Amino acid sequence: MLVYSVYDDYAHVNAAIRCGARGYVCKSQSAADLLEAMEDVSSGKTSFPPALLQRMAITSDKILGLSKREQEVFSMVQRGKSNKEIAADLGVTLRTIENNLSIIYDKTGAKDRRELEKL
Repeated sequence: MLVYSVYDDYAHVNAAIRCGARGYVCKSQSAADLLEAMEDVSSGKTSFPPALLQRMAITSDKILGLSKREQEVFSMVQRGKSNKEIAADLGVTLRTIENNLSIIYDKTGAKDRRELEKL
């Protein structure tokens, strides 16, 4: 399976890999990159842009330092959920999510939510 997506963040790429993707192409890449990835995957190879793999490795190191709950919150932030939505989904208070995010910012080095979403 080859994923062609507008998203190039850790959560989406990691989810694709967990679902069995053998390649990932971002819509910001060229048509030639897409064709090359299609050929690679159809011939049994994997195809991930080197820059994307490098970002995944850096982000992965940061994510490994998060607790299971912090990883859940991080993943929901990456999917664009608001603090209120995250609190409702996890059955906790808004203040708990704000505390989790504060810890996540410290552990990942992200300065704000936008930066966290880009990891």
